[in-house]
Amino acid sequence: MSSNPFRRFLRRRAAVVSALLLLAVVLMVLPGPLVAPDPTPDANRQLPAVALRPPGFRTTALLIRKNQPSPRTGFWVAWKNGRPDEYEWVPVSDHRLRGDTLEAVEWHSAGTGKIRRWHLADVVYPLAHDRAIHPLAEDFYAVETIDYGTKTVSSEALRQIFAEKHMAVLRFPLGTDHLGRCLMSRLLLGARLSLAIGATAVLVSLGLGVLLGLLAGYFGGAVDRAVRFAANVLWALPTLLMVFAIALAYGRGPGVLFLAVGLTLWVEVARLVRGQVLSLRGAGYVEAARAMGYGAPRILALHLLPNVLGPVLIVAASNFASAILIEAGLGYLGFGLPPPAPSLGALLSENRGFLTTDKAYLALLPGLAVMLLVLLFNLLGNGLRDALDVRE
Repeated sequence: MSSNPFRRFLRRRAAVVSALLLLAVVLMVLPGPLVAPDPTPDANRQLPAVALRPPGFRTTALLIRKNQPSPRTGFWVAWKNGRPDEYEWVPVSDHRLRGDTLEAVEWHSAGTGKIRRWHLADVVYPLAHDRAIHPLAEDFYAVETIDYGTKTVSSEALRQIFAEKHMAVLRFPLGTDHLGRCLMSRLLLGARLSLAIGATAVLVSLGLGVLLGLLAGYFGGAVDRAVRFAANVLWALPTLLMVFAIALAYGRGPGVLFLAVGLTLWVEVARLVRGQVLSLRGAGYVEAARAMGYGAPRILALHLLPNVLGPVLIVAASNFASAILIEAGLGYLGFGLPPPAPSLGALLSENRGFLTTDKAYLALLPGLAVMLLVLLFNLLGNGLRDALDVRE
């Protein structure tokens, strides 16, 4: 039997497949709004006209320039939060140009949508006020805009700009929700949020748990009693209740949620590390380090910590799955991030009324996403446990 943990891990097919699938999920959701069909903040572009459309639905849309300054969004802000829409998206079933007036029939499932009209200059430019379009000579206009000041433009130029930039095809691979939002985009952002909370919670729980476990196991005495008392108190409290208390005390922002979930998961890490250190602190290499005059920080960091990392990795995978479940539970109960943040738990909660209808997939897909993420991390943790088991 090979003594190489990596080779033993590769023989666990379920764990290897789980690791590869998790990598694929991370690569898929990490770009977030940069690749989502709806790149707006929280994928919250609401188009009531196309609400509750089935997967694969597509329609033509007009892009009507909003009469407000163009949003300036850098790459990192767009990656983190998305880009605010500078257009009003109007799904249409038909449109035509009558001179310099655009006439469109809004899309409607019954095929009898409302007719709307715009001057082409109002479609193309952000107008400064209601009477910002002034006819000049034949086929020319002076247009007062927010971004560009007063522009002189011809009818031909307006029609060309409209044809090039103001028609689009809206695609909804997984359909739309009850507000006409792209379900696929919200699932992508929800999965990214769950992974971010899981990663942050694992880092917080590992940092705090490993530190307290090392100190308790190595020094013993009052330090050990204090750590065990805090761990036992937190162990006795329901995890969701702890997160509720922290969220209610400090608000429902992302940072508070990340920290709250992490602070509830350090107990298991601390107990595990403490037990490992208690069994190792009398080992010959630790005694030799003391005899050579090394201080406690060096012994803890260079001699004890590397020998407890194996079991800690297993707990980290379990904590990742627990953090995803906690975040989904908070979102489902309404204690997660405030709307319209696309938490998987919140998506499940707001669509649970469709479970008994032909739109059940609106609730099933977020639930399946949570189940898949938790299952993959648990399988990965089982594979790590088996690979690091030196008795094999």
